[in-house]
Amino acid sequence: MLYRPPQTAAPVLPVEASRMKSPNLHTPFDSTRKSLSPLVPSPPSFFKRLDSYIHVNALRAWDVFAAMDMNNNKRITLEELLDGLHQINFHVSPTDQSDLVEWMHDAVDADGLTFKEFALALKLRSSMASPQRAKPPPSKQRLSKCT
Repeated sequence: MLYRPPQTAAPVLPVEASRMKSPNLHTPFDSTRKSLSPLVPSPPSFFKRLDSYIHVNALRAWDVFAAMDMNNNKRITLEELLDGLHQINFHVSPTDQSDLVEWMHDAVDADGLTFKEFALALKLRSSMASPQRAKPPPSKQRLSKCT
């Protein structure tokens, strides 16, 4: 026979009181937020330009990251990032540079920026700054019959 310890009476909250303490999950998302998480600041605005620069020049994000990682430790320091951007002829204004320094100080470890953080910054910034694109209408091409 199994031993069951005596159950203590837990306080029972009325349904209305328990609902008031839980967060309301049906409120709409506040679109004026700058960051997706209050703990992680949003990436600087130049990441949107960098993402389009990478696509226009037919580069891969990993290749750009690997070229910037001078000591091959899979992390980019602020100096490596700025030098790498200079090497690919990507101009960073002084205000963008100060935003980058602040963001890396707040959001990135002291060891540097990982590829995952780099790619996420590219995608987050480009998706935050641009509206959703409408799909182009389907082309109306007629297929000719082969005879």
